[in-house]
Amino acid sequence: NANLLSLAQQALGGDFSKLAGQFLGESPGSTQTALSSLLPAVIGGIAQKGATPQGASGLMSLINGANLDVSTLGNVAGLFGGGGSGVNALLKAGTGSLVPGLFGDKGGAIVNALSSYSGIKSSSATSLLAMVVPLVLTFLKKFMGDKSMDAKSLSSLLSSQGPNLQGV
Repeated sequence: NANLLSLAQQALGGDFSKLAGQFLGESPGSTQTALSSLLPAVIGGIAQKGATPQGASGLMSLINGANLDVSTLGNVAGLFGGGGSGVNALLKAGTGSLVPGLFGDKGGAIVNALSSYSGIKSSSATSLLAMVVPLVLTFLKKFMGDKSMDAKSLSSLLSSQGPNLQGV
């Protein structure tokens, strides 16, 4: 079965933490530390939400409703170029519907944990969460498209992710 965590880590690529850090005004090291704990939390949240066919169907609606452009994954660095309009669009999608849709009222707790664990400002942690959630969901959208998945196959994939998230 596919390990979504390692696939998402590859999709974001090595430059993401450096570019995100520059964008947020944080050191690459702290940003990488934050990212390494954030990705499992996001995949875990997605897996939890989509573990039943009904949940997976809701998750697919969330993803499809957000108008995510899978072509951005081919050039994550490009999101930060051109005055950051790509990143700002991500932030808007993340803050507007995707973070609340995925985590409900738990977003604040995730931000606080991220900030205290990695040492980045809580405003940076908020932005990082709002950037990463849409990117991971975009990656998932592409993955589902490539594999022609429906809600049932998505829920089966997501409910199998537990072992990949243990001890991360």
